[in-house]
Amino acid sequence: QAIEAGPLFHPKAFHIVSEKSGNKIKFNKHKLKEFLQSKDGQKFLGVFFQALNKKNNELGIEKMYLQHIGDEAKPEERILYRQLVKIIHENMPGIPVIDATELSRNQRLGMMDIPVTNLAVKEVERNDAHTTKWGKWWYTTAFKPRGKMPNRFIDYPLVKMRMLSWLSWRYGVSGYLHYGYNWWQIPSRKSPWEQTQYKKYAAGDGWIVYPPKEKKIQAPVSSMRWESFRDGLEDYEYLVLLKKNVTDLKMALARNNNNAALKQMIERGESVLEDFNSSVVSKINYPRSSESVKLIRFKIGVWLGQVSQYFDGGDNVSDTLLVQ
Repeated sequence: QAIEAGPLFHPKAFHIVSEKSGNKIKFNKHKLKEFLQSKDGQKFLGVFFQALNKKNNELGIEKMYLQHIGDEAKPEERILYRQLVKIIHENMPGIPVIDATELSRNQRLGMMDIPVTNLAVKEVERNDAHTTKWGKWWYTTAFKPRGKMPNRFIDYPLVKMRMLSWLSWRYGVSGYLHYGYNWWQIPSRKSPWEQTQYKKYAAGDGWIVYPPKEKKIQAPVSSMRWESFRDGLEDYEYLVLLKKNVTDLKMALARNNNNAALKQMIERGESVLEDFNSSVVSKINYPRSSESVKLIRFKIGVWLGQVSQYFDGGDNVSDTLLVQ
């Protein structure tokens, strides 16, 4: 669980009021960069992040807080980016900087603590996060990848949305940067109910839910893509339980070495996990039919139901139940 703060490079990142007029100071992208590069701007950031860090500690959220600077920073922005990283680290000790990036490993040295590369990026460019707490590899999907790799576009088969979580498990991914949920921006400025994204953006790239049609309803409207993606997250939870329970049973077996039923249950659990792993061969070779996906999910569910007899109603294997 994490709380991600908005990027500093965004023109609407700050609500700064003029002391003289009392009016909010508005930035466009160019003026914001000038401000962040100035002595006054960087002095402001130091004070701002000290106050923010104090508030985070008061709220008890400092251990789950992540700070963005700029999405997919360009090569010419690296000097400013590193300056801002230094300010954040000095005034918010222990807070990692996270951002999606298309820069190579060498180009992004001294920048984000958690680099988030696109799913399409080659593996050699991915495993270099500088923090152990948040893992080694985060990835994202946006208007790419396209073609055979999974993504969440409107014109893709629904199973591709579900496969994002399957790939995350198969590759040992530490985190998935969720882009986008409700970025309802279209060049024509029409409602996403009337028109989807186009030009360089794939259909549905920036959103996976929709704005409410009625003003009295505040909750976003779900979509088939969102539900399929959620199914994948639940599949991931099944896999977490499967692996944990197999590990717990192995520890129990060490205490009850002659328990044949326990050995058999472990072997079946490992077999189910291997069925899953062998079904996800690569980023372009994975289950394409809902029937095969449901079958694997069903096998995991059956095993989890059977193994529950060995637990004491909580998270612990009961040695008493094992000898019954």
